[in-house]
Amino acid sequence: MTSLNSHFSVGFCFLKEEKQSGYTWALSKLATIWTPETRPGVIVTDRELALMAAIDKVFSSSSHLLCIWHINKNILAKCKRQFETSEEWTVFLQQWCILVAANTELEYEKQWKELSDSFKTKPKVLEYLANTWLIYKERFVNAWTSKYRHFGNKATSRVEGAHAYIKKFLQVSTGDLLSVLSKLTVALVHQVRT
Repeated sequence: MTSLNSHFSVGFCFLKEEKQSGYTWALSKLATIWTPETRPGVIVTDRELALMAAIDKVFSSSSHLLCIWHINKNILAKCKRQFETSEEWTVFLQQWCILVAANTELEYEKQWKELSDSFKTKPKVLEYLANTWLIYKERFVNAWTSKYRHFGNKATSRVEGAHAYIKKFLQVSTGDLLSVLSKLTVALVHQVRT
């Protein structure tokens, strides 16, 4: 993100597969465009474990946050069916949002206890939250993320928008290196001119 609240792509990469080794290689190449002092202060991604491990290895001095939009989307997909009524689901979501917005570690612990007590009849939901998301609480709960200069960027929506922009020019998900490079060039030139 720039000081003008805009964004731009710094690179593109073809990966054979989405594994830690591939991500580590790609991120290592990306890291060469910065000096250690100018590397990103904050990186926001979804919970892609191989990518998370690669970021922690290559950008160990950067704060790595998890996209709250993706977290909430996954909770919806995994947990909503465990609730019998929409009212119960709404109460759960409200308590979850209060937990994520906790400003201190003490407040977080209090809110987690409250949510756990309120939904003790939903052990699968609590287990999912604890084992899938809360083990990474430092990457999305306000008590921890407020320590980083993310300027309110705690979701990957900017990147999703940039991907959608590029996909308009690529038109298909497959292509040879030359055709993809040509289309990316057109997209970037168009972006600079508009």
